[in-house]
Amino acid sequence: QPLQPSQQRATSQSGVEPPPPPPPPPRNPDPTEADLLCADFLVQVRLHTREGYEEALRLGEEILRLEPGNRLVLEYQEVIRGFLRTFGEYVEQVQAREADPNRTPSEVSTEESEEAEESEDESQQDVVSEVP
Repeated sequence: QPLQPSQQRATSQSGVEPPPPPPPPPRNPDPTEADLLCADFLVQVRLHTREGYEEALRLGEEILRLEPGNRLVLEYQEVIRGFLRTFGEYVEQVQAREADPNRTPSEVSTEESEEAEESEDESQQDVVSEVP
């Protein structure tokens, strides 16, 4: 195995070859409880639901009990709490608007009328005349 330039200098200057670097620590093939909790934590966050975020916060507390310095969880918890606070305020505003007796009745959804038009167009396109 050829020597690296830095090793060549060390050998030529001191006449002694430096010791090889230590081997990397063996990886534990079995996931720890914290590893499993972290995986579940991320699954809950990716659900993008209020319940998922709340469950992620609960799991985060368990993870921090096992790994108090887990920066990922600490950062996510801060963001999730802020998001839930903002989301809660938004829901309250929507519910207040819906409960307002002075609001105007909602119009027929344009989505529904667009879907009806699309299905009519599709049925017309499905009819193909054969040319002899």
